[in-house]
Amino acid sequence: MAEFADRRTKGFSRGQSLKVAPARCLVHEPHNVLFDEPTNGLDVALSRAMRALIRRICDHGRCVLLCSHYMTEVLALCDHIVVMGPAASSPRAPRTN
Repeated sequence: MAEFADRRTKGFSRGQSLKVAPARCLVHEPHNVLFDEPTNGLDVALSRAMRALIRRICDHGRCVLLCSHYMTEVLALCDHIVVMGPAASSPRAPRTN
């Protein structure tokens, strides 16, 4: 990201935008963070980095709301899970290992 760290985001490619979006969102250290399909469109290495970032955010006591179609990702990252369907949601109790 160093090559475009000092540029404004207008005119970024899709890949560049995907890379800088988390930094733009986290620069002010918000307590609550929403990730909507955070690994969608990322390669394997960037997907791993994004999952590690989400874990670090949680480890620092912040609330993360994760929306994803990738259930393996959800199971790996989430403490509480709600499955949404066409008519209703199905809340589940906190996960236990």
